[in-house]
Formats: sequence, structure tokens, C-alpha cells
Amino acid sequence: MTAAPPTAPSRREFITLDALRGVAAIMIVIRHAPPFLWQNPAGPTGLFWESYLAVDFFFALSGFVLAHAYGGRLGHGMTVRRFVMVRMVRLYPLYFLACAIGIVFVTGRLVAGKTGLATATPDVVSALLFLPNPSSPNMLFPLNSPAWSLFDEIVANFIFAVVATYLTTRRLAIFAAIAAVALGVSSARGWFGFGTALGATMDGGTLWHSIGAGLLRVAFSFSAGVLVHRFRGMIAWRPRLPPAVLMGGLILVLGCGPTGRFQTGFDIAATLVLFPAMIFLGADSKPGLRAERLFAWMGAISYPIYVLQMPIYAWCIYVSYSIALRRTGSYEHISRLWGIASVVLVVAVAIAANRWFDQPVRRWLTGRLNRGGRIVRTARVGI
Repeated sequence: MTAAPPTAPSRREFITLDALRGVAAIMIVIRHAPPFLWQNPAGPTGLFWESYLAVDFFFALSGFVLAHAYGGRLGHGMTVRRFVMVRMVRLYPLYFLACAIGIVFVTGRLVAGKTGLATATPDVVSALLFLPNPSSPNMLFPLNSPAWSLFDEIVANFIFAVVATYLTTRRLAIFAAIAAVALGVSSARGWFGFGTALGATMDGGTLWHSIGAGLLRVAFSFSAGVLVHRFRGMIAWRPRLPPAVLMGGLILVLGCGPTGRFQTGFDIAATLVLFPAMIFLGADSKPGLRAERLFAWMGAISYPIYVLQMPIYAWCIYVSYSIALRRTGSYEHISRLWGIASVVLVVAVAIAANRWFDQPVRRWLTGRLNRGGRIVRTARVGI
């Protein structure tokens, strides 16, 4: 996910895609909410069971937006090094803030004797370097588990920048087709770690044994997003669906909970067909003037919500469990209000972090970067 400094709504190019990204981020953060929120859940993990597919939507949206913003500039004035630096200016400040929140939490565990220095040190060092922790037995990023998708996106971004000048539409279509077949077959067969996360067909990438699943997911979805951008430029007439239709469709996809043999087909269809189609249609969907500011705001807070959620949840779980233990001597009767408050807290912190931390830091870093070369203009749509 990446974004440009907020601009006036009238200047944003794909305003409905902003809203779709915001909806997906909110749905996935509700799914990840502390477990006591989902006591006696209706689905396997509670509300918005399928929202793990939001990651595939983010990957495809990233490919579309980066192809639009930088596809024509890579190799023609913008070097790979500069592109990577621009991407890191976008991704790293909020990621660093998430790391800082996690480091404070780990430090508290160290002081309390609940973890050791030998475990905590590589967790912190690898997290700050934005690299998977090779000493971790399970998670790639123990300090902030969703960071696996950000790392995979950086890998995809780098490869895209390297091959951009050689990436004809025909070659891209062939690669996307191969990746689609590989993704569909692997997820259906449970290869590369697919299907190991609570039985979810397409969920994979967080753990070391499912790193291949994560790379396959980004390989197809990112390339599909780039391909959608290419095809969009070739088609003169494009339908314009109301934003509410697209938002409702995305909520249905991420909110439903197909089971058994239906889930495999549903996940594959959503990833291979529905998400690219939503991005294609969403690019030309225009809201009314009153909705533009709301849509822009939803897009602006989507990345802060996504990257900050798990470190904040760790604190919420610790505080609520501690209070419950003192009052009742048990963890079994924690009010769902704690879960609701946790979600609200994540959104509130994300709003504050976007306005008072991320925007100023990125403006400063962009200014420093521009002193060393040409003026860098970032995408007007966040991903």
C-alpha cells in the first residue's frame, strides 16, 4: 500500500479506488480485532471472514496505481534506485512508527521476564531493517505480522522497476496468465502453505512455511493490476458504475463466508477475476462532490490503519487481559466493548498518525530526496 501526500479532492485521479481501499482496510482490521470481540462468532474467525483477500486487492491496486504513476517514467528519467527511494519514503515512516509501538511492548515483556533478549533482539533488528526474521520459528515479522505483505510488495515493486522498460503488454499478459494458473492450482492443492491459516484457502504469507503462498499472491495480483492499467488505456469506452455498487460488491466479497469446496472456488474467482474487474471499473467511477472528501479521507487512513493495527492490538489485549485478571481472576469474561474500543482506537491513532506524523515526515523526506535530483512527484492515489 502506498499513497501520496493528501491533496484537494478535485486533484485525486481515482477517487473511488481510494474509497475501496479504505473499505478493505477497515474490514481487515475488524477481522484482526482482539479475539474476545468474536466470542461465539458467526463465522470461523468472526465478522468479515473473507477479508484476508483484501491483501490481494491491495496488491492489484498497487500494480495499477504504480503503473499509472511511474510506468512511463521508469527507464525514462527515473532510475530503479530513485524509484525504490520514493517507495520507501512512502512506506517506511508509518512502518517505523508501528515498529516503535511494538518495540515498547517487547521492552515491557523483557522487563517482566516474559521474553528473552536472544528472542527480542533479532525480532527488533529485522523489523527495523524491513526484513523477515530468519531466527523466527513461525512468523516472518513477529513484531508486526501484516508486514509480510508490505515486504512482498516491496519485492514486487523492485522487480517491476527493473523490468519496466522490457515489459511489453504481451509479456506481461503471459506472465500474469502463468501466475494465475500457478496461484489457482497451488491454492486449490494446498501447496506452498496455502490453506494452513484456519482452513482459509487463499490465506497465506504470514508464516515462514507459507512464504511461497505470499509471493504467488503478489506475483499474480500486482501484475494483474499493471495489466488492467494497460488494457484500460486501450479501451475507448468504459462503463461508469456508481461507487456505491462497487463498494457494496467489495463488502460482499470480503464479508461472506463460503465453506468447504465452495470457498476454494470463491477465493480463486475473487482474486483472479473480481478484484481486477473492480479496479478496472473503479478507475472510472466518480462520486458526487459531497462524497469526494470522504473518499479521499478513507484512502488516506487506509495504510495507517493497516500497518498500525497489530502493534496497537497487542497493547489492547495486554491491558484488557490484565484488568480482567485483576477483577475476576479469569480471562474468560472480557466484555466485547474492549474489542469494539480496540477497533476505534486503531482508527483514531491512524487518523492522528497520518496527519501529525506521516504527512510531515514524508514532506521532509521528499524535500531531502528532491535536493539530490529531479523533483519527485508521487502518486495521487494511495495503495
